[in-house]
Amino acid sequence: MLQPWRYAEARRQATFHGQVRILNVEMTERTPAQVRVDAEICRKFRGPESFRVGVIVSFAVSVLSGDERREIVPIGGTRWTNYGDLLRAKYLELFLDGEPPACQIALWQSAIISALTSQPTLDAGSSIQQPPRRMLEWFRWKKQ
Repeated sequence: MLQPWRYAEARRQATFHGQVRILNVEMTERTPAQVRVDAEICRKFRGPESFRVGVIVSFAVSVLSGDERREIVPIGGTRWTNYGDLLRAKYLELFLDGEPPACQIALWQSAIISALTSQPTLDAGSSIQQPPRRMLEWFRWKKQ
């Protein structure tokens, strides 16, 4: 798990924010895994013209089976989605980068939703405070 402000920053900087109808979820026998999802854009909250309603997008979702007794969850910042829940889901709200049809979810910022909504259900990143400036400077220094 990463610091909450990193996920918030990914949501703020994502090219697209919207809701999609799931058309296909790639089958996998083993998890953890990355599965391809094909979906149709149904709601657009933010994004360029290429992300218009009706456009088909493809992206990978990081999945786990949900049976922790059989799985070792990899350490890191990945936010996992339950594979069974994804297979049953009809809609997702997500933040995407890339250019349709080939897209990527911005730092795993997606959620299964039960129905399309007229307003976003996920925060676009504005409610989570940035870390103190000195901390940001330290992270930039550490990357060098």
